[in-house]
Amino acid sequence: MRNVRGIGRRGQGMLAGAIAACLIAGAPAANAVFIRTVNAGTMAVGTHTLAAPTGNAVVPQCTPNGPTGKYRLTVTVTGHGTVPKATHYVLTLRDAAGVAQSTTTLTPVGTDSSSNATKGWGYTIDAQYRTASTTWSSTSTPITVC
Repeated sequence: MRNVRGIGRRGQGMLAGAIAACLIAGAPAANAVFIRTVNAGTMAVGTHTLAAPTGNAVVPQCTPNGPTGKYRLTVTVTGHGTVPKATHYVLTLRDAAGVAQSTTTLTPVGTDSSSNATKGWGYTIDAQYRTASTTWSSTSTPITVC
């Protein structure tokens, strides 16, 4: 006991340094994975599935845009179905490959258009659930207009 008490400031510093080194070097808890699953109805934190809205009221138009072979695609949504837990609804114009070219948030109606459309262009209307860090979106089949 006398030896431990008599080590002085230098010994206390060395002891503190040794403890700190052990904590830093042997800190597997810092790499631990903590998982918590919370369910709210059919929604689990981290995953969420939304159905595509049905019963949409849409006025699509595709007209030739001069002799270039391009079309002017205009899609006007005058109403859309509702989906449980959805916080937003979006209209997306898609090219022939299904790639999104523009997206408009419906509030609750909206119009989007492109004068650069080609054959096979269309649109989708999807439900979304948005949080501060994540957006879940339904996946609907594109409807071809041009």
